[in-house]
Amino acid sequence: MENQDYLNQIAATSAPVKSRKGGGSKISNIIHSKYFLIGAIGFGVLILIMIIGSLLTPKKVDVESEIVKYKLHVDNTLSLVNEYQPSVKSSKLRSYSASFQSVLSRANGDMEEYLKTKYDYKKSKADKDLIDEAQIQKDALNEELFQAKINGVLDRIFAHKMAYEVSRFRNEGESLWKVVKDETFRAILKQFDTSLEQLYSEFNDFSETK
Repeated sequence: MENQDYLNQIAATSAPVKSRKGGGSKISNIIHSKYFLIGAIGFGVLILIMIIGSLLTPKKVDVESEIVKYKLHVDNTLSLVNEYQPSVKSSKLRSYSASFQSVLSRANGDMEEYLKTKYDYKKSKADKDLIDEAQIQKDALNEELFQAKINGVLDRIFAHKMAYEVSRFRNEGESLWKVVKDETFRAILKQFDTSLEQLYSEFNDFSETK
């Protein structure tokens, strides 16, 4: 009997210990489950698709703001042309400037009328950020022209800067064409660009020695 008790004791101590079933093992099983992995991969793919979609989807353009921004550029450039044209020495350059002044004035009036009719536009109610941005650009150009004037090189700098402004107007107008579908405004843009085309070469090719 004692031998039997001894054998039973040995069997009890050598028997394998059953693993405890707790929360940790359940979580581990879930994580390593093929269904969990498939779900995680699917979720990751969905997030990636959403990110790519948000990058590829074009942002909605505020057409009115884009037109106002363009008009402010026209308005401010016209103001500077009016201010510095009388100080230009070359009669040929003054003639180019007068043509530019006329083109800007007409475009400005056409855009003003369009904005009033289409959006009940008033400059006093325009977005402050747009006005501030346009003013910063105007101030920078004004400073360059002023320095050129007091240093006696206005004609050369004026011609160079006006060629640059004409180029900017044409590039901005091309971008605006893509977002504005209204044929009335497109007609304004087309007429403006046609008038600017010749002016660019005139300003760009200007030389004080000719």
